[in-house]
Amino acid sequence: MSRNLANQVRRHGKPVVVRRQLPTTPVTFATAVVKGLERAFGVAELAGAVVQGDHQVIVLTADLVAAGYPVPVEHNDIVVIEPVIVDGVWQRGTGRPLTIQDPGPRAGAGFWLHARG
Repeated sequence: MSRNLANQVRRHGKPVVVRRQLPTTPVTFATAVVKGLERAFGVAELAGAVVQGDHQVIVLTADLVAAGYPVPVEHNDIVVIEPVIVDGVWQRGTGRPLTIQDPGPRAGAGFWLHARG
């Protein structure tokens, strides 16, 4: 893993929530609050599967594992950007939920999430 990337996420990342509905009854979710680097795709990047309003969120595999999230991140998992976090806990209903279109794994280092919402 690129130490530079890990340092960038740890220094400049903001809290994001990664979430997956689990196949259980009653319905439960795996939820992790981790640091991530988030940005909207630019106009010049709108091609193929990327459309206006899509976002890229970079999260580290090690952070997801430490938070107990079942890696790998999967298509249709949710990433919440700009969540309200109180004492390390996501306040449900806050932030902007995006559906992951492409989890973009990067050799175990992390995930370059292509998300839409």
